[in-house]
Amino acid sequence: FLAFFPLTEEGAFLQLWKDQAPQSAMNENKPTVEGTVVFIPFGKMFLVPSQTIHGGGFKRGDEGNLRFHLYIAMNDADCESN
Repeated sequence: FLAFFPLTEEGAFLQLWKDQAPQSAMNENKPTVEGTVVFIPFGKMFLVPSQTIHGGGFKRGDEGNLRFHLYIAMNDADCESN
């Protein structure tokens, strides 16, 4: 998993994309991929699957868009014990 949490009270924004363009765009040789912007409130953590295409280079307020970004690895033994 990928995890993100804001480092300032302003919260943080993250943009997420699907891994492929819609089939209709591909048929027209126009690969258009739209992203979705999500807001992560201060004090909350946002988790997404590790293969998620993402970006967060947004300037927001005086503090910017400061966030902590980490990878959470799980092995099969951890999953089987639960």
